Amino acid sequence: MNLRSLLVAPIILTLFVGCGRPSVEDLDTEDTVKNEILPTVQVVRYGNWTPDGNREILLEIESDAEVNIRPELTGTISSIYVKPGQKVTSGQVLAGFSQSLDQTQINYQNALSNLRTAQATADNNILNAEISLENAQLSLDQTVATEGQSIQQTIDALLLQARNTQSTYMEGIDFVDQWIGVSPKYRNNANPLRSFVIGRDSILTTEIKNNLIALQRDATQLYRLPSPSPSKEQAIRYAQERLNHGLRLQQILIDFEALAQKSVLSLNFNQTQINAVVTQVRGAKTSLNSNLFQLESSIENTKTGDFRKSSTVLAAENLVRNSESALALAKTNANGQVQAAQSQVNLAYASKADLRIRAPFAGTISEVYINQGQQVSPSVDAFKILNPKVDKKAVGYFSTKEVLRMQSQANLSLDIEDQTISLSPGNTATRLDTKTQKMRVEFALDSGEADDLIIGSIGKITLDVDQNVTNILPISAVSFEPDGAEVLVVNDQMITERKKIQIGSLESDGIMILSGIEAENLVVQYRNRFYAGQKVSLPDGISVTKPSSGYEEFKIIVEELIPNNAE
Repeated sequence: MNLRSLLVAPIILTLFVGCGRPSVEDLDTEDTVKNEILPTVQVVRYGNWTPDGNREILLEIESDAEVNIRPELTGTISSIYVKPGQKVTSGQVLAGFSQSLDQTQINYQNALSNLRTAQATADNNILNAEISLENAQLSLDQTVATEGQSIQQTIDALLLQARNTQSTYMEGIDFVDQWIGVSPKYRNNANPLRSFVIGRDSILTTEIKNNLIALQRDATQLYRLPSPSPSKEQAIRYAQERLNHGLRLQQILIDFEALAQKSVLSLNFNQTQINAVVTQVRGAKTSLNSNLFQLESSIENTKTGDFRKSSTVLAAENLVRNSESALALAKTNANGQVQAAQSQVNLAYASKADLRIRAPFAGTISEVYINQGQQVSPSVDAFKILNPKVDKKAVGYFSTKEVLRMQSQANLSLDIEDQTISLSPGNTATRLDTKTQKMRVEFALDSGEADDLIIGSIGKITLDVDQNVTNILPISAVSFEPDGAEVLVVNDQMITERKKIQIGSLESDGIMILSGIEAENLVVQYRNRFYAGQKVSLPDGISVTKPSSGYEEFKIIVEELIPNNAE
């Protein structure tokens, strides 16, 4: 036997003996008491919790076959022959009217009077609507004419200002041409002082000459009005091109002023003469600037004037359309009122031979709304009858997430009155209710299973847990501290430990966790009930880690005691 075996054998014997059940004397009484009074902490295992769980949603049994029955005339109920829950046949008498004072004849005369009143009212409403439409059309015609005159005046003012501006900048071009000598008119007509003005800065002089040549050339290509009465768009284009042309001359005048201030002084051209040239060019600039400003204002006024025209005419046109709609509505209402009054006359006439309320089809009376001796009219519900041959349906209200979960669930069932009925989604509303933010969902019920279900009874449907959610904790588990959010986790020593976390969006009564804890960590569910460093116990069936056989712990101890190279 080698040295390693001799050393290991006593250790193994000692460890196995030590792993036996401790005697009563070895137990620490104080520790036992502490373990017994440790608080039990409710925990959730991170990665295995969802805020919804198995969501239960209530469904109500409904039927489209419930019909309210109303009397066909006004009168006093003398007899009621049925009770709620009673089955009736088609045409069966449900109630009878009192025949004293010949009420049916009175009803008939009243119906005739109502018909004549409805006809007169209808004719009057239609006439008023037609008058309103005529007035609206007249107002529209007058508005169009008035606005047309106003726009033409604005266009005329714009064209006048554009022509004035063109005259002003032609004078400015001529002024600069005298000193620069670009056109044949002034090039050969030598100005004795020209050389003093243009001789100091040849580069600027050349630039002014080129710009002036281009300006004179482009002046011949400006847009011309195609007719004596141009449109608004043509007038604006005409004025805009002259405004742009004037802005180019404005820059030339600025450059020429700078050139004049650099003039060469001599006995023949002193500072007084230079100042005179500068004064002249500044006067030309001021005159041009004033005209350009006025032209620009006229262009904007013409554009906004068109907007005013559009909005004003549009308002008048809308008034015409509204009047046309009101007339159509008046005719429709009038026709409906007359037809309703005529129907009352027909019903009252027919009722003189049969003063009874009858069942429209075979079914079961579910409600009786009237009493014997009660005065009723065609607007009062008397009975409600249910047609048993029409299938029932279960109706519930779901959020958008619940609808998606329901559609992804393989099997759906309704638990109601000690029975379970298989379901498949039926009609789903196409929009959310603005108050509840939920959709109405209908489930068709098999007639055989639903025959005994009572209309209005309540059942429930259960939605499966959303298995895709793995990084959500209940809000109660998160503490929002000044330096960030945190949770308490239970470590392998059964002591609570703080963990800083990064949080995301809220999900129902849970919150998304982005980082900070790992899967399978036990997180304290109610953070404010415990503190960090607290010794706790877990509920039955929950452990921090999976149970171990003890071999791995033994192996680690032996490897620490015996060197790898020991014999």
